[in-house]
Amino acid sequence: MKRKRCKLIVQKISYAFLAIMTFFSQANFSYMVYALADDVNYDTISVADSDTSNIEDLYNNDKSDDGMIMTDKSVNHVEEDLFDITLSALGQGFETKKTVATNKKLDVVFVLDVSGSMENNDRYISMVNAVNTAIGTIMRANGENRVGVVTFSSSSDTLLSLDSYSTTNQYNKNDYLTYDEGDSRHSPSISVSNNVRNSDGSRVSGSEYIDGGTYTQSGMARGANQLINNNDTEDRVPVIILLSDGEPTYGTTNYSNVGNSNLRSTGQIGYNTILTGKSYKDKVETKYGEDCMYYTIGLDVTTNFGKAVLNPTTENVNNLSYYGNERSLRDYLNNHNGDYK
Repeated sequence: MKRKRCKLIVQKISYAFLAIMTFFSQANFSYMVYALADDVNYDTISVADSDTSNIEDLYNNDKSDDGMIMTDKSVNHVEEDLFDITLSALGQGFETKKTVATNKKLDVVFVLDVSGSMENNDRYISMVNAVNTAIGTIMRANGENRVGVVTFSSSSDTLLSLDSYSTTNQYNKNDYLTYDEGDSRHSPSISVSNNVRNSDGSRVSGSEYIDGGTYTQSGMARGANQLINNNDTEDRVPVIILLSDGEPTYGTTNYSNVGNSNLRSTGQIGYNTILTGKSYKDKVETKYGEDCMYYTIGLDVTTNFGKAVLNPTTENVNNLSYYGNERSLRDYLNNHNGDYK
């Protein structure tokens, strides 16, 4: 029996390699990274952690490992305001003279906050740079991997539908999204690069202004629906990566079937946003028959309310104060403990 092993080194992408997604934050703020686990409890990181990216070492070259899928997140501090954040997924395949294992491919949907506050500290620029690096790495890892990009502010929209993309830019292999800093007449915007081509070789386009409120539920639903409405799920692993800088300002009680906003209470908005993340993650897993890797990346999120919405761990819920919106969110979460875990 011949066996090929995956290596977590981009330059040596091998048979069983799934993907490595690297995010670089280079603004005047540090990314706060939250990884959503199966129980919707996040692993919160605001500084560098130990390097655990060599998870291939956990494979023991045993046949029992065949078909195993493992994930890892590692954060390395490069310099004062620069963190190298790596999200990794890998699996072991095998082949014999009669049977060749099918490697799983990734379907990755990026859900991007384009609300007006993303203009502060040029957060939208850092977000575009990070997503470009990730998309480029995903597509070079396996040409059959697919990505999608949706945006949300007061509502949501689609920049890239779920597909395999390439760029014709010979000098920048990560040229998928671009940005315009705007002027006195126009808000900044992010757009699909002119060099992007879909799996049919056709040029795609799209653009969104950086303005409006923050209807996070709408972005969550649209992003998940790219995966839910996809019929080609065989041997594919679903991934959702949400990037946002703040607290939701719009919300709906219809958390499992998001439509128009119908909430004004900030505490209710936060609580129902958490329920939407859990509900749509479950729907994706049902469609794919696979665990959905769900990550949220908070950009300059400093309030206890924002941290708890993105990362409803016991610690973050307990850090909510007993005043105003934080108390309201705390009460909702404590009174409905089983709904979001």
